[in-house]
Amino acid sequence: MKYFVLVLFCVYLGFAQGQVLSIFNKTNLTPIGGAQIVNVNFPESKVYTNPNGQVDVSTLSKDGKWTIRHPFYTSVSTDYNELQSQNFRLYLSEKLNDLDEVVVTASRFEEKKKDLVQKVELIRSTQLQQMNQSSTADVLANSGNVLVQKSQQGGGSPIIRGFETNRVLIVIDGVRMNNAIYRGGHLQNVITIDNSMLEKVEIAFGPSSAVYGSDALGGVMHFYSKSPSFSPSEKVLVQANAYARYFSAASGFAAHADVSAANQKLGSISSFTFSKFGDL
Repeated sequence: MKYFVLVLFCVYLGFAQGQVLSIFNKTNLTPIGGAQIVNVNFPESKVYTNPNGQVDVSTLSKDGKWTIRHPFYTSVSTDYNELQSQNFRLYLSEKLNDLDEVVVTASRFEEKKKDLVQKVELIRSTQLQQMNQSSTADVLANSGNVLVQKSQQGGGSPIIRGFETNRVLIVIDGVRMNNAIYRGGHLQNVITIDNSMLEKVEIAFGPSSAVYGSDALGGVMHFYSKSPSFSPSEKVLVQANAYARYFSAASGFAAHADVSAANQKLGSISSFTFSKFGDL
């Protein structure tokens, strides 16, 4: 009798688990929160994925087509049987949204990029992930618009239009990292910025001194760090990321881990990164 009850319990668990649909980004396999699932025959009944990309679809009717949609992903039409054959795992492709890029470095307030007179380069978080660079100096170098002088593998002194050190400005979340009293040689301060914790990078070329002062004659490199995601419900939202990397060209190793915790009003994010570079 006890074996029969155990079998029934396992079947129940398998059935219950089968009602949980998991939705992921097709490119980087990250969970997609806020995706809407609706049965076209009963549009009034809708369910949404949680921040972990999961949702209980047992409340939806199994008959008819289901539509899965998200503002930043291509909508998918499927049915219950097809999802069941895929073990209730679905992958959505990102769609290109033709939105105006907004930058704040050039004028210190949000402004559309197309309205700016001077040249501004914007490196987004997705591009930072795709670059997969060992340091922030390498991120700037791979943008194709900043020359980086490297005297060792872990170093990097940015040069914009022939200016460097006390004539180019490094800013992190509005806080200056250097000024005009710095020496005129190479300056490696940019490598102290953890590129794994950057949300985006804005590079303003040319004389930005009208806003930032005489220490920004060559340009401004403004780095924006990540912010914690606030919880959509009363529960505390905890998210974590980690990676380890080995790069043979520099005979180096890097490891990173970050964790964020937030409710609806208050949030925090902490990170740790270790990098080690070999000889040039």
